[in-house]
Amino acid sequence: MFLLARVLQAHRLPWHLHGQQGGVGRRVIGHVVAVTAGALCVLHAHFVDWQVQQLGNGLTGLKNKTGGQEALRTEVARSSREKEPLSMTYLDLDNFKAANDNFGHNVGDAVLKKASEMIKSHFKRGTDIHVREGGDEFMIVMPKTDLPRATELAQTFEQKMRIGVAKEAPTTMQLSANYPA
Repeated sequence: MFLLARVLQAHRLPWHLHGQQGGVGRRVIGHVVAVTAGALCVLHAHFVDWQVQQLGNGLTGLKNKTGGQEALRTEVARSSREKEPLSMTYLDLDNFKAANDNFGHNVGDAVLKKASEMIKSHFKRGTDIHVREGGDEFMIVMPKTDLPRATELAQTFEQKMRIGVAKEAPTTMQLSANYPA
């Protein structure tokens, strides 16, 4: 009852009218239900924001390593259960640390953002999962994608990245790709 009274006080509702006749108590209880539902919505929104922060990478907009591992576990289980193919490719921007050190973190951040944009635009199915594993390492999970198609996607992406990085990077950078197996 103390907590209920505090909630009602916080919202300037007449908590002392709870037991009175004439329907006033029902109105107060209705307010409490509305306040509680509103508070739950706010808490849920904060929880969702927290989850995004915990599982996402703010710089790139991709899932972070933890979020990627969680998504990969989910997809492996789903793929196994539904007997659907599942492919994954991993890529790394070679010599990224040197470029970051020589040209500054702002340039390094711009390269990571550009690489992330290219990943999202190339692996663009709604089911594809884009992950920044850490530093300059990325993982793309491709549900319902067999090995030949995944290899084709990875190879064409590697070509696009080499061209894109060569055009925009202030230094020569290389891309290492680990094709799906």
